[in-house]
Amino acid sequence: MLKKNSPKVKDYKVKVRIRLSSYDHFLLDRVSGDIVGAITGAGGYVKGPIPLPVIRKRFDLLKSPFVHKNHFDQYEISLHRRIMDIIDPSQNILNTLQKLDIPAGVIADMKVIN
Repeated sequence: MLKKNSPKVKDYKVKVRIRLSSYDHFLLDRVSGDIVGAITGAGGYVKGPIPLPVIRKRFDLLKSPFVHKNHFDQYEISLHRRIMDIIDPSQNILNTLQKLDIPAGVIADMKVIN
């Protein structure tokens, strides 16, 4: 969420990109809300969370190989992803990010972009 007095997209010097991914979208939304709340509370500017397309993996499992050859069970795993950018983070904001407790079901990647 860019505030009205936030720097424009091309006016930043450094930005930190955070990619979150999880199989549980409720947990992912909660963690992304915690991150946005912590950063805005520390005085930073956040773009996001922006939802990325869901990656769906589908599996067909043969029920019985001998008697019922045409009967399959179908399973699906959905990987939900979010991305957010922190524009011109200070040392205070980076320390706040390190102190956040991210649950075991969420994968978080941070990258610094100049």
